[in-house]
Amino acid sequence: MFGIRGLLSKWAIILGLLACTSLTLAYFVVDAKHQEELDNALIKIKQNHHTSVNNVLRQRLDQLTLVAEEIYMLSNLQQEQIANMRPILANLWPKLELTFELSTMALTQDSEMVKFGSLSDDLIQSLHNKTLVTLRPQSKFVCRPICSIVSVIPVFLNSQQASLLIAADFSATIMAMHSINSTDIATLVNASGIDGSQPSIQFNNIAYTTDIITNADVSAKIIKSLVSDNSNFDAFVDGRFVSTNGTTYFVWIRTLSNSTDMLPMLMIKDVGDLLAQKSEQKQSLLVIIALIQLGIFLIVSAVSYRPIARLTRLRRTIGYIGEKQYEKAIKTLGVVHQGKSSDEIQALEREFNKSIYQLMEYEEELNSSRERLTKMATIDVTTQLLNRNAFLENMLALENKLAENRTTLIFMDLDGFKSVNDNLGHVIGDLLLEKVGARLLKLSTETLKVYRIGGDEFLVCVEAVPKDFNLRALCQSLLHLFDDSFAIDRHSISVSASIGVATATGDIVSYIELLKQADIAMYQAKAEGKNRYCQFTTAMMEQINLRYTIKSEFYSALKDGQLSLVYQPIVDTNSGKLIKLEALSRWMHPTLGFIRPDIFIEVIEETTFIESLSEWLIENAAIKVRELDALGLNDVVVSINISGAQVTNIKSIEQLKTLCEMHCVAYERIELEITETSLIEDFKKAKAWIQEVCNLGFGIAIDDFGTGYSSLSYLTAFPFDCVKLDRSLLLDVEENERSRNIVKSVTTMIHSMGVPVVAEGIETASHLQVIKTLGCDYVQGYYFSRPLADKDLQTLLDKYIDQGQWLAA
Repeated sequence: MFGIRGLLSKWAIILGLLACTSLTLAYFVVDAKHQEELDNALIKIKQNHHTSVNNVLRQRLDQLTLVAEEIYMLSNLQQEQIANMRPILANLWPKLELTFELSTMALTQDSEMVKFGSLSDDLIQSLHNKTLVTLRPQSKFVCRPICSIVSVIPVFLNSQQASLLIAADFSATIMAMHSINSTDIATLVNASGIDGSQPSIQFNNIAYTTDIITNADVSAKIIKSLVSDNSNFDAFVDGRFVSTNGTTYFVWIRTLSNSTDMLPMLMIKDVGDLLAQKSEQKQSLLVIIALIQLGIFLIVSAVSYRPIARLTRLRRTIGYIGEKQYEKAIKTLGVVHQGKSSDEIQALEREFNKSIYQLMEYEEELNSSRERLTKMATIDVTTQLLNRNAFLENMLALENKLAENRTTLIFMDLDGFKSVNDNLGHVIGDLLLEKVGARLLKLSTETLKVYRIGGDEFLVCVEAVPKDFNLRALCQSLLHLFDDSFAIDRHSISVSASIGVATATGDIVSYIELLKQADIAMYQAKAEGKNRYCQFTTAMMEQINLRYTIKSEFYSALKDGQLSLVYQPIVDTNSGKLIKLEALSRWMHPTLGFIRPDIFIEVIEETTFIESLSEWLIENAAIKVRELDALGLNDVVVSINISGAQVTNIKSIEQLKTLCEMHCVAYERIELEITETSLIEDFKKAKAWIQEVCNLGFGIAIDDFGTGYSSLSYLTAFPFDCVKLDRSLLLDVEENERSRNIVKSVTTMIHSMGVPVVAEGIETASHLQVIKTLGCDYVQGYYFSRPLADKDLQTLLDKYIDQGQWLAA
């Protein structure tokens, strides 16, 4: 019962606080609304005043302009000389001054002036000059030193341009503004040159004093009190409330301005009735809101009493559930009726009762599953090694101490595993991984952990490397794990491993970087022949960065003209006749400099950019053929290298045909050089591709013969037009008789098939003589020319045309 009373008391306090809070919020809302309405009313007052002031000022300016025009028209001044005007205007001035409340009248022509009134001659002359420039009436107010409304119209005196000026004191206009708006006005004039008896008002960093004041008793008193309080009149631009003698006034500064003068006016509006009205509305609204809040408080208090006891019981039940004391929770909840008719709390009690029993069952299942889940989260099912999740968790724990502990990662990838999967199936592949895992598991210790991170990739992590640790011995032992084959389902399977090693140093900032280095080193081991380990070096990273640069910048380099072609002549061995020009690509990178073609072409062959390179190469070769035709060299062939990726791509044939036809080049003028390696990658597709290209008329040459498989069977399987012997096969033929015999035999066999032979790498005259004796038909090399850019090639072609044979360089 005490608990119920306590909850009731708390509930009552909460309701009271809510009521007070809502009443406070209501007060602020009402106050904000009241302030907004008051601000809107004041804005409306200022807007109405602004409109009426503008209207009065405009009417007065228009009136003066009309008066000036009537004076000019009715006085018949058109034919008079200005020297004769003084008696005429002197006769008119008294009547005009009284009738229209004028303060100045002036007739000006050039430097002559007839003036009546107080405006200065300089001001009149200035206004005269401006009027004659525009030849339109000028209406404005001026404050020099007192404020006047001035109208100037252009006139003609004896067919000469002149101006007629009339001015009226500003006080009458101010009184008209006051009467329309019931707003008191005090004009402010510059205090310089005026005695200090008047109060000084600082506005826009200028000292002002009052000039014209309406309702002087009240206005002067307000101004005096503001000056005595050192009020900042700059703040009165938007308006301030000022109270005096029990009355509240709204005071603001309105500035009239034109291109030459500015007239600040202090506006004083009695808003006592307006404030009283708004305050009364605010108080009435607050009383109504307070009564509504009190009624709501009483109703909610009465309605809330009964459910509180049941809610208190549910609260205790929740506490027991949170502590997993389900038996106590059931006992505290008590008997729950299952009737259809019930309120929300009873429905909640039934759901609680049902949920308690469900939680008890889930708890039992969770306890039995937790161990299985923990094991599954960190152990690889196939190999029983630690998995990627375990690796990430351990690395995060070690990350801040990688360099300090000299943590070493050994990244291991199986060589030939894909072949096992492809040929024997994934079931055998998984059994192989299981046996590999069993061998690796024997190496695992507390500080040396083995992980399978996916597929056939494994990681060995030496978390803390001691000074006397023999890393080389560990890598050798890992390699020796694969010395014995794996017996699986009547299969004897032999695989090896490529291993990359990376040790954390002071430059390593995360395990991700360390893993990347180990991965790079592993791929280096594969590149060097597999079944070995490689320690990561910075040179490997530079090579990776270069490959990335080639892939990311090649296309833009091709478009920007960084790539170019050079040409090396292929000459008839006996006659010296130019037979072919081999086109060789060159890449001059703006920052990396010269990038060797064997490097960037190998990388580009892994991307779709190889098609763009091939298109560029074929098109430039076709253009070169047209240039040769223009020189009369209609029988010279341009030879280009075709990558292995293009040899098996049927689309490349259409590319060849299209580009040749576009430049009107016969297919026979283009020779395609193909390496032996390109042929063995996909023998059937390569054979079909070469056969179709030959049928079209393109020449086909085997390039670098002697460096690859060098099988003469390819010569019978493919319709080649030429075979190019690699320089490595011809390197020592001058000194080595065995080499000469080999080259002689190869040349003879190729000739027996009706195919000519090109000897590459000829650099000396003696070398050429030996090649001639060995029966090579054509030669190519630095002895005749290095690869030439277009300009240098043109020079040598001109020389060749003159002499009829290609001479040594």
